[in-house]
Amino acid sequence: MPFFELFDETLDINSTENYEISVQLGFSGLAYSLIDRLRNKFILVRSFEPDQGKIFTSVDLEEIFRKDDFLPRKYKAVNVTVNSRKFIIVPSSLYDPSKEKLYFTFNYTDEENMVLLSNPVRSPDIFIVFSIKKSLHDIILNHFPGVPLKHYLVPLFSYITGSGRVSAENHIHLHADNGFFTLIIFENNSLKFCNAFSCRNASDILYHAINVFRQTGIRKEETLYLSGLAELYSDLAPGFLEYVKSIRYAEPRNGHTFSYVFSEADLSRFLNLFNAVTCE
Repeated sequence: MPFFELFDETLDINSTENYEISVQLGFSGLAYSLIDRLRNKFILVRSFEPDQGKIFTSVDLEEIFRKDDFLPRKYKAVNVTVNSRKFIIVPSSLYDPSKEKLYFTFNYTDEENMVLLSNPVRSPDIFIVFSIKKSLHDIILNHFPGVPLKHYLVPLFSYITGSGRVSAENHIHLHADNGFFTLIIFENNSLKFCNAFSCRNASDILYHAINVFRQTGIRKEETLYLSGLAELYSDLAPGFLEYVKSIRYAEPRNGHTFSYVFSEADLSRFLNLFNAVTCE
């Protein structure tokens, strides 16, 4: 099981009542960050990933919770984000909570042992309707009772639309995860495209993304922003430079500080965790 960790020397397991924890989990992996709210400073990030080509089981996730020293502690605040590839986006003007299942089954088959959830997003003005396996839902409720669950797109949209990052030009963002990636395109401050694709390697990502670029009229002079586990696909950035002008790794800009142990690449890798503390 691949493991990654960065922590500041001020980290104190006996001071978690002053910390806020952000957890992102799914069967594709589990990661969390800690921010010291007395100093508004991120001081720890830790991630667990399944072996290459595999996914976690419920037993695997429960074992991580059982063995980890920080996850069971009490915190000042808790944020939980769920990695779910099965989602649809509904404009707020068309959204009716009584029709969530109807919306969802337009795109996906109705499966047993699944829980259907939804999140409102202020910008863009949408609802995200998504499903997760009941076994994952039970794990989350067991360890984080009463904590609202957010889809991973919520902090991602919050980052993209915050602080003027979306302008009159196209804004292209690719967020990579274990086994899938998400491509988001804004044009003239409006959401133009958002979808998740399965992938095994950089070639899969390039194939799907370039097809979308061609269909949506993305031009060579655009900038592509990367976040998530882009380093898993070592040929990703060079391959894209044939189709876009430049590539940038997305860095959080939410007014918080970061321990010196974090590098630029690490900030981009855990963008959703760092942004979860500010998105609604």
